[in-house]
Amino acid sequence: MALVAFLASAVGPRVAAAYTHTTLIELTLDDQVATSDYNITDSSQQEDSTPLSDAKLRAASKPGLSAAATKSKLFADHEEREIRRLSTNIINHQEIKHKISLDAEYIVGEL
Repeated sequence: MALVAFLASAVGPRVAAAYTHTTLIELTLDDQVATSDYNITDSSQQEDSTPLSDAKLRAASKPGLSAAATKSKLFADHEEREIRRLSTNIINHQEIKHKISLDAEYIVGEL
């Protein structure tokens, strides 16, 4: 739970949601495989409070961490492209401003 709390505070909400979603899918698949191995037909026979082993949590968190890392990388790449686009836009506007200033000085100098 400490890892989940850390990830939720360190990354964006969409990345944390991707992590949680993938981990829950993995845990659900593990539970379905386990229940099908025991051929449980009555749902009242299942224990709802079965503790999760450390190995099971680690195995379930691997795909979630992978999904979180992938989403984080995609968001970082998008942000980097946006920063580059805005920086280029600022440089272009500064260049236009200087050209206009030079043209104005040239016109005033000819008068």
